[in-house]
Amino acid sequence: MAAQEGDRAPLMLAVFSVFLVLPLVAVALRFLARRVTRVSLWWDDWLLLVAAVFVILNFIFLYEAIKNGAGKHIQPEWPPQRLEHFLIYTYANEIIYASIVTCIKSSVLCLYLRVFGIKKKFAILVKCFMVAVITWGIAVLFTTIFQCNPVRGAWDISVPRDQCFNLRTWLIATNVPNIVLDFGIICLPIPLVWKLKLSTERKIGLTGVFLLGFFASIISIVRVHTNASLQIQDPTWNYMMVMIWSTVEGNVGVVCACCPVLAPVVRRCFGRSAKSTPKASKEHSSLAGFWPPRPTGRKPSFSQLEGEDTANLVYPGNSVYIAKSSISEGEANPALELNTIYVSSNVNVESTKKSSM
Repeated sequence: MAAQEGDRAPLMLAVFSVFLVLPLVAVALRFLARRVTRVSLWWDDWLLLVAAVFVILNFIFLYEAIKNGAGKHIQPEWPPQRLEHFLIYTYANEIIYASIVTCIKSSVLCLYLRVFGIKKKFAILVKCFMVAVITWGIAVLFTTIFQCNPVRGAWDISVPRDQCFNLRTWLIATNVPNIVLDFGIICLPIPLVWKLKLSTERKIGLTGVFLLGFFASIISIVRVHTNASLQIQDPTWNYMMVMIWSTVEGNVGVVCACCPVLAPVVRRCFGRSAKSTPKASKEHSSLAGFWPPRPTGRKPSFSQLEGEDTANLVYPGNSVYIAKSSISEGEANPALELNTIYVSSNVNVESTKKSSM
């Protein structure tokens, strides 16, 4: 049955359903990739799992908002409770949005630390971005919760709107820093990728994977433009596009954050190209579990950042690396994975006699 004129609820439900499935599949494939490559789970993985839980909660709130009039014009015969229920679920959607975006950005930054954390200056820069992201997330979360005084003014239509923030101004003010952080985070690893000893084609490929985050940034810009023209006289109709773009932005962000680690699953499903050469095979870089090669029975390879400093090496799993200098006692190398043996030429060996049986 065709939707009535002025009824966009079926369209909203279709969009929300599609963008519910995509991030959940992406997160499931991410965890499968970790299992395939035997790379231990870390904060970058768990944060996206939390984001997936928020995605599910967000869908529930949006579905309830649709049941209470989202996508339709307000009708005179509607009871006041229906509009209040719509506003409650819209309010919950705004809170979930901030939580999802914060988890996504934090996950990407944790991935950078996992892959390139051995570079001290880069790690410090990543941690500065992490502080900025968490600060932004907390600020948006609290201003969302306390946007009205009293708090119930966010959904109680009996509370005058002059006791609340100007919604349009607040949406724009919180989203501009979000976009700036997006572009900064996306561009962070690009210089390091181009210092890896890989072919130009592979560098372009890795750069392209990182730049997938621009899709979410573009959606953020569209969302800001939508917020700038927001009218609140007919909220169940006027909020429709804001709700759609907020959902698409967060859920696409989860998918983009998962893409960099899905290569092992893609190779497992589609196999290697028959035209693969030993040279091309040698260029596969694990990047500490970031782009791990499939086991081939050959000696595992690794990639080294430009320069002669052995501290800049990125060690893959299942490998043996022989160095000319030893690691100082008590130092931990964050790039060393399980099943990795590090052999140094300056190793102090203490021999002990075994007791006779």
